[in-house]
Amino acid sequence: MPEICSSPPVIADSNFLPLFSMEKLRIGVVFGGCSREREVSFAGGRTVYDNLNKSIFEPIPLFVDSFGNLILLTWEFIYKGSIRDFYPPAELIPPSAHAFQVYAESLGDLDRQEQVKLINKVGSRIEPTALSSIIDMAFLCLHGSDGEDGRIQGLLEYLRIPYTGSGIFIFCYRDE
Repeated sequence: MPEICSSPPVIADSNFLPLFSMEKLRIGVVFGGCSREREVSFAGGRTVYDNLNKSIFEPIPLFVDSFGNLILLTWEFIYKGSIRDFYPPAELIPPSAHAFQVYAESLGDLDRQEQVKLINKVGSRIEPTALSSIIDMAFLCLHGSDGEDGRIQGLLEYLRIPYTGSGIFIFCYRDE
């Protein structure tokens, strides 16, 4: 009968890393979007951001604007009442006889340079391919198109970033 070893295994490699790191898990809280449900998404994103256990998670606010840009949002903007309270930034909205707030797409067909000018006032634009260097997991708070149609899930699957919610195959069975 073989002898069972009761002592712990010896690690020959001095560069061995433990399975569980003491570093915080970076959770990308993804919210906003181009859907008319973006304000619900914003409120949900703020709730997740506030309630993640900060001793083990580092929440990373990732705002998707109405042009489809992915923005690493400066955290202070999470606490605005609505998206229109910070985006587009008030100083970049053309003068109007009306005193109502607008969404960024109301500014017209902005080119990339004009979009980046808006973005730089609230954070920094990130390329989707850079996501895996910024987050370890995505907590999806998007609603409507891009959030509930499999697009963001497909991107995250491609980048091999785990995310909350159902996988992409459920979207194959939707009849909308």
